[in-house]
Amino acid sequence: MVVLFFAQGCAPFFVPNPPASSAEEQTEGIRKAVEAAPERKVRTNEIDFGRAFEEAEVEAVNNTASLPRQYISFTVRKRPVRVLVKRNVKDAVVYSAAQVKVRTAGGVASFKGRMHVEASSETAAVAVVSGNSKRKLSLPCTLSVNSAGHLLELGGDSYRGELIIVSENGKTLSFVNVIDIEEYLRGVVPLEIGALKEQEIEAVKAQAVAARTYTYRKMAASGTNFFDLVSTVADQVYGGANAEKEACDMAIRRTKDLIMTFNNTVAGAFYHSTCGGKTANIEDVWGGESLAYLRSVSDTDPDGNAYCGFSRAFTWEESWSNTQLGKIFARFSPEGGVSPSFNGTLHSLRIRERFSCGRVKACAIESSGGTFIIGGDRVRFLIRSNSASNPILRSSNFTIETANNDKVVIKGRGYGHGIGMCQTGAIGRARAGQSFEQILFAYYSGVTIASVASK
Repeated sequence: MVVLFFAQGCAPFFVPNPPASSAEEQTEGIRKAVEAAPERKVRTNEIDFGRAFEEAEVEAVNNTASLPRQYISFTVRKRPVRVLVKRNVKDAVVYSAAQVKVRTAGGVASFKGRMHVEASSETAAVAVVSGNSKRKLSLPCTLSVNSAGHLLELGGDSYRGELIIVSENGKTLSFVNVIDIEEYLRGVVPLEIGALKEQEIEAVKAQAVAARTYTYRKMAASGTNFFDLVSTVADQVYGGANAEKEACDMAIRRTKDLIMTFNNTVAGAFYHSTCGGKTANIEDVWGGESLAYLRSVSDTDPDGNAYCGFSRAFTWEESWSNTQLGKIFARFSPEGGVSPSFNGTLHSLRIRERFSCGRVKACAIESSGGTFIIGGDRVRFLIRSNSASNPILRSSNFTIETANNDKVVIKGRGYGHGIGMCQTGAIGRARAGQSFEQILFAYYSGVTIASVASK
């Protein structure tokens, strides 16, 4: 439930019963030509609420008549993406300099300026127009701006498209930004790879394709959920219109509608900051089944230098006292998947086994309470940094330099889970003259680059 406070002098109007808002195959010759190319020596319309919550359906079709020769057409049901931007809050402030339409099942209102939204225990939303005059609006309700160039502001962030207010538990509010995918990417790409230089534009284009691919796959898997993705690192970092950068906008335009597919499906386009010279097999990191296009690959140039070697996270070091690390283990062992939870006094830390990529497969933690074995990406959620917020370990590719009764020191390489595209490696490849296709083919084995088309 929600209470809407409108700026005085902007009285809303209500209209009863409003009308409804209006062969997966790329030729081998082309692939070989792209992969073997010599390296150069030099980088909204109104959205119908009902349709916004439909499940994405995906199927492939060979229809290349209107496309560049190297891209097949891959047909999807196109719809806006639904991004959860704020969740389970008691209240919020929405602002727009233009007229905003508030659409619900029971009517339509409008406002201009500042609107204060509060959760309510009642079965409908309450709009406070001025003084004690109130109107009730049911949830969910949709906020939209029809004036070109005007956005919706929520808590200091600006959004294109629409905002839908929902209540998941009847006590708090959540906000979903419903937006065209290409517009959504404008708020993702700069935060994921940065606003890079012109000589690095191919890396930005590769990031745009990977992010677009990730988005379409998540949309297809969202089912009956009321959102497709969240706006944090749990999916892709999304900052709305505030994050947009011209260089990234250009990369998005130049790769418009391009995604990666594999065996007639949208690929799982995972990516990470810095691989440390070698990426990881997906099953080694997260368990489960292997995927032929997410294999561990060497990420080095012909001279053996890592493409991501310039990253500040290429090598790093962490240290703790035994007491500090023991407290971290006790606090975070549930998140690291250690069962039963770590307890007792830490005695030793030893790596027993590694995956072929160098990341830890089995780490033995011995304490007065017993021996605990942990590996894969879970180790990053247990062995956490010694800083105040205890962020997760930068990588599971590390060695134990010191482990005694007083101190533990580890040295590591890379940043992130290690699956799929290495973002700093992509920048290094772009600097070396590789195209975005070459970059994507290097990290995602055997994928096809396709252009999405509407059903």
